[in-house]
Amino acid sequence: MFVTHGGMGSVMEAVALGVPPVVVPQMAEQRVNAERVQALGLGVYLPREEATGEALRDAVRTVRNNPRACAALATLDQDISQAGGSPAAADIVEKVLANRPMRSDPMHAASDFRRNSSVSGRRAVTSEQHPAPLV
Repeated sequence: MFVTHGGMGSVMEAVALGVPPVVVPQMAEQRVNAERVQALGLGVYLPREEATGEALRDAVRTVRNNPRACAALATLDQDISQAGGSPAAADIVEKVLANRPMRSDPMHAASDFRRNSSVSGRRAVTSEQHPAPLV
């Protein structure tokens, strides 16, 4: 049982340890994580404005010893492990950058990267190329 603000590090820790979290987010990014935790059946999202003692107790009771949440956590942990982690991410970055000339001026290099990256819609890495679940 893990009560957390829902930062990515905390969510990943819950997944790695197979512990269903109760997520009480404090910031927008944490709220997105909390929504995914609940949507994937990993734990419970408890909005901060609803986080009374009674609501927290109920959320803890919901996730405590919940076999479905534990199974969902185990499946996601396995999916993440099979995705390849940082070595696979580095391979993707290197593959994207392999066909680009490097500039000596870092400011131009950064603007070239932004212009040609998935942010602009070009050369996006698709889920078919590298499937990885989102948390």
